[in-house]
Amino acid sequence: MRIFCLGTGRSGTTTFTRALEHATNYTSGHESRASMLGAERLDYPDWHAEADNRLTWMLGPLGERFGADPVYVHLTRDRDSVIDSFRERHRGRISILRAFGFGIISRRDPYSDDEWAEVAATYVDTVTANVRAFLTHQPRVVEMTLEAPLDGFARVWDMGGVDGDYSAAAAEWTVRHNARQ
Repeated sequence: MRIFCLGTGRSGTTTFTRALEHATNYTSGHESRASMLGAERLDYPDWHAEADNRLTWMLGPLGERFGADPVYVHLTRDRDSVIDSFRERHRGRISILRAFGFGIISRRDPYSDDEWAEVAATYVDTVTANVRAFLTHQPRVVEMTLEAPLDGFARVWDMGGVDGDYSAAAAEWTVRHNARQ
């Protein structure tokens, strides 16, 4: 059994990982294999929960490798809040938004602040559409929002057959992990 948390990033994935660290029958990782290549990139062990926004660009191989067995979680946050968070976070560092803005969108010239907002919006809308399309073919899906995570998280806990300290896991959703905006 595996649990994959999919989404744009900047939406609570670190908190998701921290919450599942209270499981006794799962390991939990956040972007734990992000630097790996080839088949090794998706070599997640059984009884593992992974949150990694880069998996949204590997949905075909993810589905081929694991099929309908995992619980797939789509973790979202208010769209404008995600866009604002990405706009603040991309400056001066390697980021998924910079990779999208200069790699997927083939551009060499710098973006203005307003254009970065449009890049972020395009990224968020694209990733969300990719995840939704992928999940239409999966039987074990949980939709979660950062604004009201506990109903969805309880479903993940139950659907995944998670054992451990649920109260401590649920309490993680009251802590702002990796908070930027």
